[in-house]
Amino acid sequence: MRLKLFIMSIITVILMYIPFIGTFLRVINTMIHETGHALITLFTKGEVTRIELFSNLEGVTFTKYSLWISGFLSGISGYVFASMIAFVCILLWKNGRNKWLIHLLLYISVINLIFWVRNVYGILWLVCFIPFLIYLLVQKSQKVLENITLILSILLITTSFMSTIDILVLSLISPSRAGDATFLNSITYIPTLIWGILFFLQALFFAYISIKTVLSRKNKIVEKNIVHY
Repeated sequence: MRLKLFIMSIITVILMYIPFIGTFLRVINTMIHETGHALITLFTKGEVTRIELFSNLEGVTFTKYSLWISGFLSGISGYVFASMIAFVCILLWKNGRNKWLIHLLLYISVINLIFWVRNVYGILWLVCFIPFLIYLLVQKSQKVLENITLILSILLITTSFMSTIDILVLSLISPSRAGDATFLNSITYIPTLIWGILFFLQALFFAYISIKTVLSRKNKIVEKNIVHY
């Protein structure tokens, strides 16, 4: 399992930096991040006007809310939601629920296409990504499905973690351009850098437990082999 994880991680990193393909795949994290903002806004009685996804991996969720708590919870939800969904995908893969993983991404994508994403690039990206997910659902080779879902899971945990490194650096060198950290500073007066550090730490935690979760799959296989022999 360790060798397979290493190989799949290398493949994932290579894919992430291939022109066009890498951008296409990394926007998955952007979509999930913005979905986190949207869901929490709705749950706290706010309104989601629209979401925009961009080829530079940035995204924007336009919201309306009257309660301070709605803006606050929405502000902290993007990075946390992305990290949590990445960990959920790791859990689903570990337990052999590969199609559940695809269903989860498919539902998030369809909801975004129908209700929220309204810019041209975002719509075109979803129109391409959704058929890809549907193809995976009808894929008959379980081995292929397992490998692709592992790559997607590694991609999500990697990009969710890397995005917090970006925000941490920005909160340090350019606090006025640090996205969610800047917004939270404006409504809480807590320094932007503190929010950047908190976003990074939560992503580090989820990355750590994700790695442990993947490696624990090996332990179960070893235990079964010992009992068998």
